[in-house]
Amino acid sequence: MERSLLEVKQSLEKTKEIIALVISNNTPIGFGCAQYFNSFCYPDPQGEITELYVIEEARGRGIGT
Repeated sequence: MERSLLEVKQSLEKTKEIIALVISNNTPIGFGCAQYFNSFCYPDPQGEITELYVIEEARGRGIGT
């Protein structure tokens, strides 16, 4: 599903999701998404990585770490 820039902006303004984009030589080569939340099981906020992607040509270089 393709989203407009406005839809992406509005979504990011109302979520606890964090997105990191990896750019090499002015070319996007990967991204990671994470979110944080409060749980009744733990006193501190918890986080989880929900998405992680690196293009095939850039894999094996430690970008995902």
